[in-house]
Amino acid sequence: MAAAFAEHERDRRDVGDQITIVTGGTQPADHVHEIVVEA
Repeated sequence: MAAAFAEHERDRRDVGDQITIVTGGTQPADHVHEIVVEA
């Protein structure tokens, strides 16, 4: 979500040739913590 917003703002401000957006991507964990499951 943050990367999509950053891309939108970069394009809106017409600075695509000056700014590169780097994201860690998604890498699922081996397991999910119980507190997350409850939420």
